Amino acid sequence: MSYLTCYYLSEAARLRARLTACAASVGIPDPESWVYVHRWKFAAMPGWAEKYDQDWAAHDGDPDYDPTVAISDDDILAAVTQVRGSDESAG
Repeated sequence: MSYLTCYYLSEAARLRARLTACAASVGIPDPESWVYVHRWKFAAMPGWAEKYDQDWAAHDGDPDYDPTVAISDDDILAAVTQVRGSDESAG
């Protein structure tokens, strides 16, 4: 996992939009704020940086390509569920 890739993931607008849509669909109040607060947890999810890097390399670093599409909706739902669970157990 590259820390630089984690940074890119934490700032990726399309990924954040997908995370927000998922959070809203599972009933998390104020999903935009919740995702923003937890953006670094999502960016550091096991395997996400590797998927991003592999997909980016496969597209030769095309500046118009969004490698966050390598992170599936199933990956996103699992991550939202995991982070939500850690919130609830800590709260």
